[in-house]
Amino acid sequence: MYINLQLRTEVLASYDLEQIEGTIGNSKNACIILKSKTVHSEHAKLTRVKKGVIITPFSEDTKVYVNADLIESSHILEENDIINIGPYSLIVQYERENITTTKNLLTYLKKLINLQ
Repeated sequence: MYINLQLRTEVLASYDLEQIEGTIGNSKNACIILKSKTVHSEHAKLTRVKKGVIITPFSEDTKVYVNADLIESSHILEENDIINIGPYSLIVQYERENITTTKNLLTYLKKLINLQ
């Protein structure tokens, strides 16, 4: 399974859930970096378990929504789950989404550099 990172309607990146584990946040050390003032440096954690991947908010202050529902504890991710953190959507899918154009990737990378 993959998590496809979107900002509005643009796919910015795609992450293989079998290869990634760690934090989602606004830190250069996060495995999925979400640059926004509304995202904490350690916002949520991804953990692999036998049944799949679990997402867990780090605290009450780090709001994580799955399918428009605020989650307050661990949630096992399933295909087509939509995770909302700050202005970003992370969509769980069985297939990797292609980044639509090189321009979109370059725009995303520039935004990351400018926000650091």
